[in-house]
Amino acid sequence: LAPSDYHLFGPLKRELAVKRFDDDEELVDHVRKWLQNLDGSFFREGIYSMLWQQQRSPSSEKSGRAPLASRRNTNSSGSLVSSILTYGCETWTLLADTERRIQAFENKCLRKLLRISYKDHVTNESVRELVVAYVGLQEPLLATVKRRKLAWFGHVTIHDSLSKTILQGRVEGKRRRGRQRKAWCDNIKEWTGMAMDKLVRSATDRDAWRQKTDSSALRSPRRPHRSRD
Repeated sequence: LAPSDYHLFGPLKRELAVKRFDDDEELVDHVRKWLQNLDGSFFREGIYSMLWQQQRSPSSEKSGRAPLASRRNTNSSGSLVSSILTYGCETWTLLADTERRIQAFENKCLRKLLRISYKDHVTNESVRELVVAYVGLQEPLLATVKRRKLAWFGHVTIHDSLSKTILQGRVEGKRRRGRQRKAWCDNIKEWTGMAMDKLVRSATDRDAWRQKTDSSALRSPRRPHRSRD
C-alpha cells in the first residue's frame, strides 16, 4: 500500500464491522467488489482529508515549515520565485522541452509548498486542485510567460522602434537547408493561430489585443505528431 491509500482503512473498517464471512476467499471477494463500486470522488476527498490532517499535525508545526494554508504564502512564492524565473521571459523562444521544464518546475514548487512527495502517488492534477481549494484559482506559470510575450509583441508593434524593426524585419539571402529553428514569432503565431500580417493589424487595437492575449495564453494547442519514418 502507498501512503495515499491509508484513508481507505476507516471506511473499510466500518464496512466490514457489520459483515460476517465463512472463509477468507469470501472476505477478499467482498473487499474487491466494495473497492470497484467506489467512485473517484471518494478517493479524491480521502486524499485531501489525509493531507490536511498531516499538515495540521504537531510535527509540521514544530518543524517550522507551515503548509500552504493562505494566499499570503502563494503570493510570497510568486514574488520570490516566479518573478526571478520569469525575468526577461518576453525574449524567450519556447520549445516543447522548455515548456515541459517550466511546468515541471512549477509542479515541484507546489509540491514543496504543500509538503507532498512524489512517493505519495498524488498526481499533478490533484495537487493543482488542492491549491485551488486552499487559495483559489491561480494562473499557471507557463500561461504567465505566454501572456507576457504576447503583451510585449503588442507593445512593440504599436511603436516605431528598433525592436519593431528587428522583430518584423526581413534578412536578405537564402535560408539554410534542413529544418529551420523555431523563431520568436513562431510562438506568437502558434498560440494565436494567426499569420503575421493579421497579428500586426490586430495588435494595433489595444483592447482587442488584451482579450486575445488572455485567451491565447491559457490555450495549449495540440502539437502535430511527427513520424520518424
